[in-house]
Amino acid sequence: MRMPGNPSLRSCTNRGWSYFAPRRRFTLAPTHWLALDGNVLRFDYSFEAQPKDMDIEAAKEEIRSRNLYVLNPQRAARFIEKLLPVVGTRLSTDQFNIAVEDDLLDFLAVLAFDNGPAPGSRRTVRWRVQPLRAELGTEPARIPRDPQGAHTIERLTLERIS
Repeated sequence: MRMPGNPSLRSCTNRGWSYFAPRRRFTLAPTHWLALDGNVLRFDYSFEAQPKDMDIEAAKEEIRSRNLYVLNPQRAARFIEKLLPVVGTRLSTDQFNIAVEDDLLDFLAVLAFDNGPAPGSRRTVRWRVQPLRAELGTEPARIPRDPQGAHTIERLTLERIS
């Protein structure tokens, strides 16, 4: 009998396998083995515990230090409220200066998100980032640049919407 299709499928049917698998039941045995129609596949659910050479305060300090560099909407909303306290105000990057690394990370968070929760309330702070590139085109020589900390960035306008 000639089998159409993939030659590897033909070799499977020559070995007694079928194209369609019969209905199988999987159960989780109390010994954490997976019983499969008489065949038993063993799974090892154990794991090695990490050595506990750090105490709880050191672990909390490690978490705090890792969270210092996270860009999130809360961080961006805090920065927008600090720079633009009134809804509808606009500010360009040549009108403020980023002096510390934390402010630079806040500014990057503003660029990454367009809204975030206001600190201490349920309100949502919304803002818009308008690059001058949209008005002046994409020629690098035409776009003004502003120094911010140790970096030079393209001029942007931040507008608080709500």
